Amino acid sequence: MGFVLATIAANAQTLLGTSLSNNTTQKERVLKAPGKAALHKLSVPKDEKPTYNPEGEDEAYIMAYTENNGFYEKQYTNGKVTVRQDGTTYYFNGLTPGGNRDYRGAEESWLKGEKVGNEIVIKAGQVLVQNDAKTLYLEIVHADEDGNVTSFEKEARLAIGEQGELTTQNGDIFAIYEDAETEDEAGFFGFFYTMKLQPLGEFVRFEFPKGVKPQTYVFSGTDAYGAKTSRLVKVAFSDGKFFISGLASKSPEEVYEGTYSGTTASIPSFQIVKDADLFFYRIAPVSVDKDMNYEYLRTINFNFSADRKQLTMAPAEAYLCETTYDLKEFVTTATGVTMKYYAGDHATKPAMPTNLDWDELNSALVFNIPTEDVNGEYINAEKLSYRIYVDGKRYTFTTDLYDHLTQDMDEIPFGFTDNYDIVNNGTLKVIYFHNLQAKKLHVESVYTVEGTATTSDRALYDFDPTGISLNTADMKVADTRYYSMEGAQIATPAKGAIVLKAVTYADGKRKVTKEIVK
Repeated sequence: MGFVLATIAANAQTLLGTSLSNNTTQKERVLKAPGKAALHKLSVPKDEKPTYNPEGEDEAYIMAYTENNGFYEKQYTNGKVTVRQDGTTYYFNGLTPGGNRDYRGAEESWLKGEKVGNEIVIKAGQVLVQNDAKTLYLEIVHADEDGNVTSFEKEARLAIGEQGELTTQNGDIFAIYEDAETEDEAGFFGFFYTMKLQPLGEFVRFEFPKGVKPQTYVFSGTDAYGAKTSRLVKVAFSDGKFFISGLASKSPEEVYEGTYSGTTASIPSFQIVKDADLFFYRIAPVSVDKDMNYEYLRTINFNFSADRKQLTMAPAEAYLCETTYDLKEFVTTATGVTMKYYAGDHATKPAMPTNLDWDELNSALVFNIPTEDVNGEYINAEKLSYRIYVDGKRYTFTTDLYDHLTQDMDEIPFGFTDNYDIVNNGTLKVIYFHNLQAKKLHVESVYTVEGTATTSDRALYDFDPTGISLNTADMKVADTRYYSMEGAQIATPAKGAIVLKAVTYADGKRKVTKEIVK
């Protein structure tokens, strides 16, 4: 099915008149950061303060760029940048996409630029992210064809085109730099270059109508790989108009508007997902029959019951997909979509975690946290968390061992990720342990409603007492899935990307590893 969806994406470009350039990899150049001594000599202003909420109205730009983290480089075309203008002063938010991935708790600072002629000049040394733990700065560097950083620049220049597009000049590379007291602690987090920003114009935004209270429903479906997916959405009907939020999992608060007549509601296809983190996406429904023939649906259609307690996407075999802006890559998929009225959260015993497995190569525990109670009824994932026990003792993830955390944690919220050791892929969780010595691991779910916490039965992973590792060399592979480090399932991972590869074998055993796609 992944191949079919990739083919569909290629053909969908024709409908929107977009190119196939998103997330592609060209001749690879791996940037090499300079030596630590050179790093520490950088002239980074220590008194520079972050800029929050500058003057001006938000203008949306979509950015094509190359990201390089020192291991691989990857091209994107759907980066999300917000620009504000105050006279000749410009402010940018999102010019270094993902620069704050390691510090999600910190608000991203705006970068300031000044218009000089037909260019915008952005000074180096500005704060990108700042919290109690660390401060990240912008540096501008140049590099040779082999990826060696050759110079540090005082500024970067964006050329202003006839249509308002902005383009980097002179080989300028935007680098995320962490200053520190010692040479060993200082370093670069990533590099961004060949950037081209294009204005998207004014977005049309929708809101639930005043005086009409939206009702909560449970959205359920099955992805292209057979895994169940569910979340809460809100729906309202008013004077022939149909409203829904949560249709885009990447932007659950965003509202979309359609129409309804009789017992059918419709929303135009290819809606832009505007409020997701880092990127712009679209919602694109695709119909695929048993012979793998497909067609694009111009509208997203739902049939609903007379009492409006249940809505069903039609046709039932269609896939509701979240894609990149240009439809090149599928981010989420769901078929057999239904939305059932949800009466509200109530205390109940959550289902026990399932499918515990140990990845010996990476010292990682892999498991599922179901979003349902012991009776199979949906429970709100926002109120779920989980705990891990090592040989019967509740385990605490400390900032000393897990340096991507900002505080010690002994209970992990369902949707939490530090984008490194604690990885969230929907119901699938992957925990990379440091210095773990254990004979048994247990995982329990915790469901907390109005201050009342109810725990599940504990699921057990018992290490093989013989110490013999699982040998998967001769085992039959039943399923292989790829996930980004941010938690999105990837149908067709790009060359050079760092991904999580989850392999399920015919006997039900599973192995998850980090790897670079070759």
